[in-house]
Amino acid sequence: EQLKTFFTTDFYTTIADLILAIVMVIASGVLLYGVHKAIARFLVPILVLIPMDFLIRFIFVCFHSFNLGFLHPLSITLNLACCLGMVFDIFIWLCFFSHWQQIKDGLDG
Repeated sequence: EQLKTFFTTDFYTTIADLILAIVMVIASGVLLYGVHKAIARFLVPILVLIPMDFLIRFIFVCFHSFNLGFLHPLSITLNLACCLGMVFDIFIWLCFFSHWQQIKDGLDG
């Protein structure tokens, strides 16, 4: 029963993760163009998507903890991976936001 629930939940989280990954690839391409040409508005999509990625990872942590139990070994492993990604999201967003401010304020060199 518990394993069946995990696979059902994992299927839906995988679909959400796939959609987010595809959108993130597109936003990263726009980001590269924006950084290369020093156009601040092209950095906005990634500045919106990274917090969305953070929120989706947090929802995944909640789903895994609720379905398997917080101390289940599989739940601990998945939650650690998601939490590590959430920490990276914070620092990556700060870097992109800082660069966006520099370009917007004309301090890029």
